[in-house]
Amino acid sequence: MKSPIWRAAKAMRASAQAGSSDLHPPTPPRSRGEAELRGRAWRDRWLGVPFFALCALGVFLNLEEWPPPAGRTPAQRAGGMALRFAIGLVFAFCAVFIYRGGRFHRRLRFLLVRTTALPMRLSVASKERPLLIGLHPLSDPALRDPQFRFAAALPTWGDVGEVVGETVKVHLDPEPFGPIVVETSRGLLHSLDGHGREERVEGRLQPRPV
Repeated sequence: MKSPIWRAAKAMRASAQAGSSDLHPPTPPRSRGEAELRGRAWRDRWLGVPFFALCALGVFLNLEEWPPPAGRTPAQRAGGMALRFAIGLVFAFCAVFIYRGGRFHRRLRFLLVRTTALPMRLSVASKERPLLIGLHPLSDPALRDPQFRFAAALPTWGDVGEVVGETVKVHLDPEPFGPIVVETSRGLLHSLDGHGREERVEGRLQPRPV
């Protein structure tokens, strides 16, 4: 037979576990779209940027061959240095480009997780690259006057025509003409990096000011 002390200790432990679960509720599972954006941001930040940055650093630190090859004139050595310098600049540009892409994907994930979704209807203004997506208020079932329009990359989940007319969840950047994330029944759509959304102002779609 278990002692009263043992029973009291077990009750205290159960109470402590219940209190801990109340203070720290379990984290809800990430959606497929959020996990995809998180993976892209992680890949850009921890794989792409270090790789190209190290390549650029290695090239810049070895611009001049040492010892210099025999039989090469100073002009030839200068030409080799210029070529290696140009290659280093390409690697550095790639590192900066991927770094910006990582920041953009983190921004999209922030919008997806932290902003309140607006229900709207989706249309496709153009299927050329990039896609041109229109978002309409629910009061516009005919999809005539989009409230927002943005350029999007071709989705990896299939044909965007399959979700035309359906009600989607729209996450808007708080800044005017900022990026946009759309949750459809098939997957995510989002604006391209460097392409803000167009907004309807005074009855006309206005692009982002340059």
